[in-house]
Order: sequence, then C-alpha cells, then structure tokens
Amino acid sequence: MAKKKTDPTQVLREFALQLPEAEEGDSCNKSAFRARNKAFLYIGGKDRSFNLMLRLDDSLPVAEECESNSPGNYTVGKGGWTKVAHKFDDDVPVAMLTGWIEESYRVLVHKDLVAQLDGVASERIAKPKKPGKKAVKKKAVKKRVAKKKSARKRR
Repeated sequence: MAKKKTDPTQVLREFALQLPEAEEGDSCNKSAFRARNKAFLYIGGKDRSFNLMLRLDDSLPVAEECESNSPGNYTVGKGGWTKVAHKFDDDVPVAMLTGWIEESYRVLVHKDLVAQLDGVASERIAKPKKPGKKAVKKKAVKKRVAKKKSARKRR
C-alpha cells in the first residue's frame, strides 16, 4: 500500500510560528505570517498543492537556479520576492524552504527581533540621532543671531 504524503505546509507553518513574535493571519486568501506587522511569509494552498511567497537576499542565486531547473515550481520576482509552488506528492525540499523562511524573516522584520533570533540581547544600542530639519533650522537661526550680537558688541 502506498504511503500517503503529509501536508508539508504544516511543517513550514510550525517553523514560521517559532520565530520571535511571529503570528499567523490572513491576507488575500492566504495565510500571512507577520512579526510586528511586517509580513515575511505567505502560504496558500488548494486541493493537493500549495504555494508560498517570501523575500530572499543571499539565497537569490539558488532560487534563480531552481527557477531555471524547474520553472513551474519556482519564480523569482522583483525585489527578491520568490514564489514556490509544489504538489503534496512532490519531493518538497522542506529543509531549504525553512532556511528561506528564516532568511525572509531576517530581511523583513525589525532588527530587535533578528537579534533575539541570534540569541543576542535585544537591548537597543544608543545611536546618536540625526537632528531633524527643525532642529537644524533652529541651530542655524541661533548662529545668525549670535553673529549679529557679536558684531554689535564689536562696534
């Protein structure tokens, strides 16, 4: 008797939900996985097939190679957005896809969450803030006023 293949999306969903602050919601008839309102993965499916969409950066060459080898299963789009489509009966590369999900998470979500993923303390490092336009304008006005006052004193 032939062994019935299981739904590989279940493994991918469980993996995505283990990432820091990841939540599952709906978007355009697909499951959307977000962390702090930043979507990093979309999973959809019907009948005995599924598709997912995620954003890649370092793995783009691998995705492009997959696209050239099996164009029906992989599509690389603008900005690194990659679509993967498989049937449940296919030999789905779950290990590669979980790596891509983590990469998409790292590319799209807040740096604090990526730091949590790496096991680094999520304490923010105080960075000197760049002054806004108003602050720069006020500073310029103060300098002009100071120059006028010093010019008056010299007279």
